[in-house]
Amino acid sequence: MNQEPRPPQIEPELEARIVALVLGEASDFETAALESLIEQRGELAALKQRIEAVHRLLQHVATGEADAEAIGDQNDWRLPDEQRSALLSAIDGTASGVAEVDRAGLDGVGLG
Repeated sequence: MNQEPRPPQIEPELEARIVALVLGEASDFETAALESLIEQRGELAALKQRIEAVHRLLQHVATGEADAEAIGDQNDWRLPDEQRSALLSAIDGTASGVAEVDRAGLDGVGLG
């Protein structure tokens, strides 16, 4: 079996300390120690970058400063009107061409 190498596991305690660093809650001594570890271990640098990105996004959302680039345009999540109407009609069972289910044939499977 070919398995991709898994990234090194980061200890939960160390992850919590890095989150505290990003949030500005680490002491000067702890900050220096963490920065040294982060320089030595690439996976810690990547974790810190991800936490910083999430923190920035949450700050923007909390302050109401989130823009379309940061969170995406809400219209990106909506189907075009014609496709949306067809889909909703199919779900409701009112679309033309939607096959009627023979409920009598479903009694044996607990759906009838």
